[in-house]
Amino acid sequence: MAARKKKPVKPHPLLEYVDEYVGVIGVDMSMTKTGIAIRHFDTGEIVTGRVGSGGASDDSHVDRWRRFNTLHSDFLKQMPDGAGRHVFVIEEPTYTSGGSGFDRAHAWWKMVDHAMRQGWIVLVVNNSHGKIYLVGRASGSGVNKIEKGELLAAAIKTYNWVDIIDDNVADAMAMCAIGCRMVGRPIEEFLPQTHLRAIDGVAKANGIDVGKIPV
Repeated sequence: MAARKKKPVKPHPLLEYVDEYVGVIGVDMSMTKTGIAIRHFDTGEIVTGRVGSGGASDDSHVDRWRRFNTLHSDFLKQMPDGAGRHVFVIEEPTYTSGGSGFDRAHAWWKMVDHAMRQGWIVLVVNNSHGKIYLVGRASGSGVNKIEKGELLAAAIKTYNWVDIIDDNVADAMAMCAIGCRMVGRPIEEFLPQTHLRAIDGVAKANGIDVGKIPV
């Protein structure tokens, strides 16, 4: 039996439009508190926000439908208007079963769908890479576990001029900062190599040649 030929891997389009980007959008998706951080390249301004609402495990399908649509509507209100290509960086979803996992997956894909329809370039970042970029290490177990407070403190220390109100926005800020660095527009003047190694992981996961990332 002849071996099946592998399809050629198309290069990720991120680096095709480096000179065209007008900003980077970082998103940490959650049904209750989706964190958002947007950097506008023309002004250098970083705007943060948060959308979402609480729910219950015994919510009816109508309640869940309303909650989902409210979340997505509020999310769209936070997104940039007008022309211009953005990099849209979103944290990879947590793969769980059950109704809540189904709802989160639907909401996550709707956000990605919006970005794709706008012609934005989408990067998906694993939670561990976001932690490495912010804190310098991945979360472990026991004493090595990275608590939400540590993430928040690290984000506030690094981006002390940005309005970072909780760990959801801190995660979104990490997504935004990673995207900025990937297109040669880093927010930070300096980061230790222990933090920067996250970029290698993000590039590999998204099929990007890390050697071609502009410095």
